[in-house]
Amino acid sequence: MNLDNWLAVVFDTSKYKIKAEITKVIMDHNERGVLLSSFAGTSCIKVGFNALTLEINEVFTKLSELKYFNMKDLKFVYLKVYDFIENQRNEIIEQTEITNYTPEINFIDRYLNECRAHLELRTEVYKQIIMERKRKFYWDFFKIIISAVIGGLIGGYISKYIFLK
Repeated sequence: MNLDNWLAVVFDTSKYKIKAEITKVIMDHNERGVLLSSFAGTSCIKVGFNALTLEINEVFTKLSELKYFNMKDLKFVYLKVYDFIENQRNEIIEQTEITNYTPEINFIDRYLNECRAHLELRTEVYKQIIMERKRKFYWDFFKIIISAVIGGLIGGYISKYIFLK
């Protein structure tokens, strides 16, 4: 399974989990008789974006298990997750409409920016991990080259001056 298909499957399950969390909150508010209050709408949005942040974290946690993960893959995942955040924003707002609450744009943008910041942070962490792996590879390669050159010089010196006398 390639990365694109895997992300599609993960995003489908994430959508379900986010909707389930929002539905739980809606059912709770409905049982208490406060479904049409602004508190119900704001708590649904808050729970939706918190679940979205947890799902983003889960995606990157699963990606950390991959042994071969490079910068190209990271950029691809970043773009896919960014699009997923934008799509989920609209779905969270649609699901909150049952509460008859019209959220303010600033309120939603605050949670949206929090999700984006979480994505940026996780991406930056993985960039550093990838760069550290590259540095380690080049350093190990450099040590092998230096060892071969020094070994060749010592071997040449020994063979020329000690064994050929």
